[in-house]
Amino acid sequence: MNEKEMRIKALAHRGLDLWLNLELSKFRPDGGYEEVEKFLSKRFKTENLNPLLEVLGLLEMALIEDALKGKDYFTEEEREHVIKEIIEQLTTDFPLIVKEMEKMAENINDKISQFKELAEKYREKEGGN
Repeated sequence: MNEKEMRIKALAHRGLDLWLNLELSKFRPDGGYEEVEKFLSKRFKTENLNPLLEVLGLLEMALIEDALKGKDYFTEEEREHVIKEIIEQLTTDFPLIVKEMEKMAENINDKISQFKELAEKYREKEGGN
């Protein structure tokens, strides 16, 4: 596997992880889901976010945070340059990232289906006692 493929896989894992955690945060009282959704809606200038926009926005935020962490000495111009580079590279790679995420999501979907089947059998067994 070459460096670009490894980077795409890593970004796909991170994107799926961020998105799943965002979705799970809906069920936590302190999850902050609404704030993130408002921020992403503002970022993409839409009230109708879809999962792809959510993933793209979450990856942008995470990569920008990583790139600027500990670099308080950057000028505003340097910060803007770093952000622009990250967004351009992510936009270029996003179709490949999404393709990789699809594979992972299918695997997770299979696991969720298996969990639901086992949960149903468990409930039936427990209900029969």
